[in-house]
This record gives sequence, C-alpha cells and structure tokens, in this order.
Amino acid sequence: MRNPARRCSVKRALVLSLLGLVPVWLAQGQTTPRRPRGIYAVVNIMEQIAVQQKANPSITPAQLDDYFNGLYQRTYAHDLNRFNSAG
Repeated sequence: MRNPARRCSVKRALVLSLLGLVPVWLAQGQTTPRRPRGIYAVVNIMEQIAVQQKANPSITPAQLDDYFNGLYQRTYAHDLNRFNSAG
C-alpha cells in the first residue's frame, strides 16, 4: 500500500513547482521590458527622525511632517526630471 503522506508531499511539490513557473510563462508573452509605474525609494524613517532631532533637538511633530513632505516632493521632482531627460 502507498504512503498517503508521501503522496501528499509529492502533490504539494508539484503544485509549488507549477506555481513557480507562472511568472515565467506570463513573461514569455511580453515583447518589451516592463516599465516601472512609480517611484521606488527606501527611506529609513527612524534614521531620518534621529538626524532631524540631532540638528534641532526641539523639533516638533509638525516640523517633522513638513520635513518628510518636502523629502517626498524633492524625491518625486528628481525622479520626474530624470524621467523627462531620458527622452
């Protein structure tokens, strides 16, 4: 008699293998590389808060909010300038 646990693990491995191939199958239909649809940036929030607090120990939450809003705007403007100059 066959071992049911082994049969289940074989099925699971087969299903996971097939799921792993789905992105490859989908990508084969593309004729051109995909273009990013947004800004991809990582900002260490806690580190930036510490930097701002070191520069101004009495900084308020509203001032931190203004700082992060400005950081976002500068990042976005830089990305748009780079995108527009790329032609």
